[in-house]
Amino acid sequence: MSKSKPKIERPLTSKQKAFTLAWVDLLAKGKENGTEAARIAGYKGNDGVLAVQAHENLRNPKIKRLIQNLRKDIDRAMLGSRTALLLVVRGTVR
Repeated sequence: MSKSKPKIERPLTSKQKAFTLAWVDLLAKGKENGTEAARIAGYKGNDGVLAVQAHENLRNPKIKRLIQNLRKDIDRAMLGSRTALLLVVRGTVR
């Protein structure tokens, strides 16, 4: 019987983290562009190379999870801002 070694989960690289932040920032601006996110994150190459890197990153489960968490945080922050604005407009907060 062969025993498989436990899989070592590696943390995201600094470029992967930068890609994730760039992707979420572009999404918030209405610009869903993985090639541009890869470029901003510091990946090198022509548009084709950057598009492949973006595709690979966006399929990475850790990156997907981080994107989901960041978007939830942004949504919560925006909801809080809207609520505060409504309270000010309604005169509840002075």
